[in-house]
Amino acid sequence: MASDIAAHLVYYYGTKSVYIAELGKQMNLSEKICAEEPYIKAEVIYAIRHEMAVHLKDVVYRRLGIGFLNTELTKKVFIPEVANLMQKECKWSDEEKKKEIEMAMEGIDSLN
Repeated sequence: MASDIAAHLVYYYGTKSVYIAELGKQMNLSEKICAEEPYIKAEVIYAIRHEMAVHLKDVVYRRLGIGFLNTELTKKVFIPEVANLMQKECKWSDEEKKKEIEMAMEGIDSLN
């Protein structure tokens, strides 16, 4: 695991970082959501399974926090990528995914 990812996981999750890293390894989700930030795909699954995240904006804003830190990157990369992961994990229909993306984008618009 890259040092920036490891440092990120330990900083945000403490002892749970080992579990998230292992989850990523088991599910083949250890790669970054985008190259510019250390967040990995397994964090999304962890948020759903262990932190009761049920909406896209829950993950992007409340769990990862990236929605508040970099709105442009969130719009272009994080919202679509996290939506794809959540659709698979939560078994969303395409219509549900579209609605979640719209709600997450409205959240960004309210920040600007």
